[in-house]
Amino acid sequence: AFSDLMMMINGAVGGTRTLLWSVVLISVPLYAVALFFRETLGPYADQAQGAEVFRSLPWSFFVIFSCVVSSECNTEDGIPLMLSVIKHYGWGYGAVYCITMLLMTFGLFNVIMAIYVENTVAAAKYNDVGMKRQRLRDQ
Repeated sequence: AFSDLMMMINGAVGGTRTLLWSVVLISVPLYAVALFFRETLGPYADQAQGAEVFRSLPWSFFVIFSCVVSSECNTEDGIPLMLSVIKHYGWGYGAVYCITMLLMTFGLFNVIMAIYVENTVAAAKYNDVGMKRQRLRDQ
């Protein structure tokens, strides 16, 4: 009765290692982009106009992470952050942001999802084979 539930739980547990490594794989390029924005826009934090969110590296990383992962990329006033940055500081920032979004969304996220699903299914199948062996021994 609970075999499906156990298979789901074992699949989720089997995918945990992949999920943890994917966090690392996502964080490294986002850290590099956050560092770029911090070093180039951080000195202009007092001028506001989108640069204020890049005043420190942790804050910059959080903003880039939320822009890329959750697509929540607005200023406190509800203005799209990158549009404000591009308008006041140049199109180069828009190019970096667009390239980051393309590589992360279409490249890295899809690869991570495929590997996670593959590992989860493999763990679930391994559990299913183990359960069949157990049933055969019980007979």
